[in-house]
Amino acid sequence: MYFVLIFALTLILQIGFLPGLFPTIAIPELFLPLIIAIAIMCERKEACIFALVAGLVLDFYFIKGFGARTLLFFALAYFLSGFAETFTSRSVFVVLTLTLLAGTLYQFLYFLIINAVGEGLEFQVLLNSIFSLEIPIMMIYSIFASRFTKLYLVRR
Repeated sequence: MYFVLIFALTLILQIGFLPGLFPTIAIPELFLPLIIAIAIMCERKEACIFALVAGLVLDFYFIKGFGARTLLFFALAYFLSGFAETFTSRSVFVVLTLTLLAGTLYQFLYFLIINAVGEGLEFQVLLNSIFSLEIPIMMIYSIFASRFTKLYLVRR
């Protein structure tokens, strides 16, 4: 129930609210901090399923680079959930730090995948994504995502 609620809220923000709020910059991937929080606080299976569904929905909505989000979200969920036990503290700081690192890595890998399949993005777009408001917005959303996950989704 709560997975559906947080998924719907994030989806509405991702495709309905943020494009109107920031029409001239890249839209932040709000599912990324949520997947990070779920991966380090919930079971691996739950994190991977959530990442697959989120990636597929966004790939169907944003056709460019179809499959890239699904692949990157799933890899991130699988990788981080494997290391979840090493994070002794599941605090907001851990989620913020992982969002900063994973957000930057995600932008770089997404850029490489899009260019590898021939849909091409200019390098300036990558730099704008990393150094604009996109990652700070994801970090702000990660505070909400970690709190919501800790309160309603944690079963470990």
